[in-house]
Amino acid sequence: TGVLTALSFDPFCISVLGFVAYVPLFFVLSRVEKSLWKTLAYAWLSMFITIIISFQWIHFVAVEFGLLSKFQALLVLIAFSVFTNLSLQIFSILYHFAARLSGWTKGRFFYFVIIPSLFVISEFLDPRIFNWYIGNLLSSFTYLPQFADFFGVYGLSFFVILINVCAFLLINELVKNRKFHYKKILPEFLLVISVFLFLSVYGYYNYKHVQKIEDSCPKIKTAVIQANIGNPMQLEINQAAKLRKEMNQPKEMSDQALILNKYNSMSRRAVEENPGVELIVWPETAFPGFYVDRNPQMAEHRKLVEELGIPFLIGGYFVEYETGRYYNSAILVTKNELDFYHKKILLPFGEYMPLSEYLPSLKSIVPSVGDFSRGSGARTLDLIIDGLEVRFAPTICYEVLNQHYVREMYNKDAHIFLNLSNDSWFGKVEPYQHLRLSKIRSIEFRRPILRSTNTGITTMIDMNGSAVGSSKLDKEEILVFDVPVCDHRIRTIYATAGYLFPYALILLTGFLAIIRIRRKKNNANRS
Repeated sequence: TGVLTALSFDPFCISVLGFVAYVPLFFVLSRVEKSLWKTLAYAWLSMFITIIISFQWIHFVAVEFGLLSKFQALLVLIAFSVFTNLSLQIFSILYHFAARLSGWTKGRFFYFVIIPSLFVISEFLDPRIFNWYIGNLLSSFTYLPQFADFFGVYGLSFFVILINVCAFLLINELVKNRKFHYKKILPEFLLVISVFLFLSVYGYYNYKHVQKIEDSCPKIKTAVIQANIGNPMQLEINQAAKLRKEMNQPKEMSDQALILNKYNSMSRRAVEENPGVELIVWPETAFPGFYVDRNPQMAEHRKLVEELGIPFLIGGYFVEYETGRYYNSAILVTKNELDFYHKKILLPFGEYMPLSEYLPSLKSIVPSVGDFSRGSGARTLDLIIDGLEVRFAPTICYEVLNQHYVREMYNKDAHIFLNLSNDSWFGKVEPYQHLRLSKIRSIEFRRPILRSTNTGITTMIDMNGSAVGSSKLDKEEILVFDVPVCDHRIRTIYATAGYLFPYALILLTGFLAIIRIRRKKNNANRS
């Protein structure tokens, strides 16, 4: 299960394996279910293997950002794999008690309803840092993930586990009897066919419907700049001399001025080569230094904005000198105004040290960890482009993976989700994972996502979850997108009430558990 789950996701992307990935674990759990500790141990082992394969980039981050040795970084990866992503462990505990309440005899209702429900509940309860779900594997397909506009990624997870359960029952029947009994396997076979047929038919017609609406919406022509400038250390060591030579800049020019000149020159080129560009976007932390009056680079950038006469949405830092707080921000820059969105969901051990507000000494453990302040929360950055009101919902880095936070953005009447991300910290695999997990957001809310990154993968995700015109990794590129502004022509079930799906499953399973407990008590009293 651990290996199959990892192979289902990036970088391997053998997504079809996800439909049988949990079959081995179900076999084991069915044999050790009477022992809580054994069910927990096997689930923990499965998740550990999945994480250590899929999240091997944690090792890269620990070396690159944490400045740890490779051995120390290996210990960090092992600790991360052991102590995070606990959904499977939670599921094993719930499975044990559910099987116990059933008297260890489990019918089709248990398999078809209870197991997928418990799995979704476990994903919902897991306080994971990097929000991935088994339902995300459906983003490899065109029509199957479209149901996410109904119950979100949790609904997709329910169906994926339901197919896994049917596969387990079919294989278990073969193992027990050495052959298939037609009548015994018919319900499972029909259920698998029905699930795929339902998701395909629903997805096909919804896909075409959304595409038709998207095509009819007004568009804004947007240039997104991927300058291929990674983290500052890489720039200083590997790229600074090369950039100075390419841009014919003097050796004494500061790195900050060098970075700004690179982005400025690419922005000018984007406008010259693409007449009609109405907006320019730079990625997370692209602007060098703080975007404040004391920084001379700010005045230089404001000159560019005035020269081109085009608004910019850029990533940069902002500081409040009075309070000493500084933020990772998305900044709207026009000729006449500035507007800021400050990142709310900070990356633990990257942008802040957990519990450091209570134990300041913790910051000395990994001095390179930032000390950013949290923003006030969801809001939009608003523009009038050629008479069209456009509201951008900015998310920075992995904020886009939190569907509940993105829903808050959506409820601010956002037209376009903007995701600014610097994935250069995370190696070669994480950018593909980040892109995959972002796709479901566009389907859940039927809003396009404009994704701008420093070194890749920059793209636009349309309202059907398809990446349009993606950049390559570690390559300087200017990408131009016609981004639809669809206002409120589509409001999804998920955005309205579908987010309550896991809560409904909690109530359902809780209600069934109470009924079962009462029946057992009544039977005991009678006897």
